[in-house]
Amino acid sequence: MNVALFNDLQFISILEQKNEIPIVIDSDASRSITPIPSDIIGKITPMDAPIQGILGTNKIKCISTVRWFIRDSRGTSTYTEATAYLIPEADIRLFSAQANFDENKSGSFTMDPNGTVLTLPNQFSFCFEYHKGNNLPMATTISSDMVAKVSMSFDSFTRQDMSNSLVEEYNQIHTQAQKELIQWH
Repeated sequence: MNVALFNDLQFISILEQKNEIPIVIDSDASRSITPIPSDIIGKITPMDAPIQGILGTNKIKCISTVRWFIRDSRGTSTYTEATAYLIPEADIRLFSAQANFDENKSGSFTMDPNGTVLTLPNQFSFCFEYHKGNNLPMATTISSDMVAKVSMSFDSFTRQDMSNSLVEEYNQIHTQAQKELIQWH
């Protein structure tokens, strides 16, 4: 196999793995971070600054708004946006709860022996159990491709389909008059 091709395939594999990196809900981080450029949705402000981490110094490439599609321990899903540093060498995403709350002037984060509850500025609350291996509260990410597939599936479920399912005989929660009214709507 061509060494350059192998390196490219290895690089693509690493990127695919990085897209599956969970997000640590960090009560101590001063700024959210991501190693994944595709998380970025906002205006990019380039940077070339060092940042000290547990395993040494890395370079911040830029700061921007990121969007993450997250799922909590109960399976509740949504997206959240945060201002974050892009650090390609990082091997984790961090969500800085306090930086996000400060930016939005809203939100909360509580901890107890069972896990954490994160309430975002949009007032959605999410529960995160502690990871069994590292005791960190971690959000599972949902790829934007998956979100797009779900959206396309939902879009293909037409208004007529919904109307038909509401008025079917097996749907006993509505009276006949209510079903007729739904069809008129």
